Amino acid sequence: MSNESPQFQTWMSQGHAAAWDQDWSKALESYQQAVAENPEHPMALASVGLAHFQLRQFDEALDFYLRCSKITPEDPMPFEKMGRIYERTGLVDEAVRAFMQCGEMQLKAKDVDRAISAFKEAIRLEPNNVTVHTRLAMIYDKTGQKAEAVNEYLSTAAVMQFNGDPS
Repeated sequence: MSNESPQFQTWMSQGHAAAWDQDWSKALESYQQAVAENPEHPMALASVGLAHFQLRQFDEALDFYLRCSKITPEDPMPFEKMGRIYERTGLVDEAVRAFMQCGEMQLKAKDVDRAISAFKEAIRLEPNNVTVHTRLAMIYDKTGQKAEAVNEYLSTAAVMQFNGDPS
């Protein structure tokens, strides 16, 4: 970003060094200094979010990833992180939505493998979600992964049958 002063870069470097050493409290302090100077910097916001996450301060981490997602609306990373936070805090529906959003963004970025991974996370959390199974089946079908597509279509049909949905 264009407003990266030498002091900002120093704080970010110190934060990264502390994170590398798994000293998340020290990393958080450095990253917070960087955010105080440049409150709209996506890497700084994500770094504060990560430090809070590692310190198990999930509400604070979520706030920073939400801010990051607003500044970089095309970046799937904040949504993947929000999915992990929602999962850890027992908000399964929110986690599934975040992973689905992440998957859609990965597709838009043409990263099919990461998109599939995100959709699989959503299915892991909510195995009876017809929408996710169907979306994953369509991705597999479009990418020529016919066996996987068939498995997902069969899973979709099984879930629909179990739920009494005749469509």
